[in-house]
Amino acid sequence: MKSLFERLSDAVNTDEDRMGLLASLLDNSVREVAVDGLILVTDRVVIGDSAAGVRALTLPLAEDMPGQAVYVKRQGANDVTVDANAADTDGVDGGTLTLATDGDSAKLIPYKKGWLVISSK
Repeated sequence: MKSLFERLSDAVNTDEDRMGLLASLLDNSVREVAVDGLILVTDRVVIGDSAAGVRALTLPLAEDMPGQAVYVKRQGANDVTVDANAADTDGVDGGTLTLATDGDSAKLIPYKKGWLVISSK
């Protein structure tokens, strides 16, 4: 008989599955954003739907999310840009993050007056 871990590993085959599992473990649903706008302090996983055009998402103030990660994923044919709040002078790794390929994703964490990209695909 397979362990729970083995059964979960068998069921989680795609990035979408992984993001969904992560969101459920964090007790938050995945939020899909199809317009330019803000990533909320309650968001943990955000999918930027860029099927209808380029999307620009703005992170909350880094100081409002100590120790919390945000995962952003691009879904669609156009770029998704992720920028820090204007008050976060360090930006996202010193600038703006662009998810340039359908399926790209990134994990971001707050750091001082900005955000760091910890992992991206």
